[in-house]
Amino acid sequence: MMPEIRKYLIPAVFAGLMVFFFAGTFSGYLTLPGPPICTGSALCVNGPVERVIDGDTLVVGNITVRLALVSTPEIYETGGKEAYNFTSGACPVGSGALVDEDDYQTKGSYGRMVAVVYCNNKNLNELLLEKGFGEIYTSFCEKSEFKNKRWAKRYGC
Repeated sequence: MMPEIRKYLIPAVFAGLMVFFFAGTFSGYLTLPGPPICTGSALCVNGPVERVIDGDTLVVGNITVRLALVSTPEIYETGGKEAYNFTSGACPVGSGALVDEDDYQTKGSYGRMVAVVYCNNKNLNELLLEKGFGEIYTSFCEKSEFKNKRWAKRYGC
């Protein structure tokens, strides 16, 4: 390679990578590598997915979990079976899940823990909203630890 080209090519590639990294980081389009971690002080549970009940409720390690800030149709409603199938595919029975309980809702909902669930290092709550299988549960935005998360704000909190 000619020295003149090399002189400009390396800084240009570096500058392009920096723009991509910072633009992606601040706009929410780049997920930095690494496993998810729990936030706050409420329960943090690692366990196997034992059962998917519907699009926004599943059982992880003997704990029934209701997804925070997400509402999917009931299984008998239009779109309910699709939401169930999506959740079943994203968090298959037997796979590992990380459950981050909502600090502001530790009393749960109808005997269920309210939480964000990560399967395969992906936020299930966010995926359901992103793929159109659920809607943000706006009446709980002010009652949720997760209301200021980028994904919650993006969908209406």
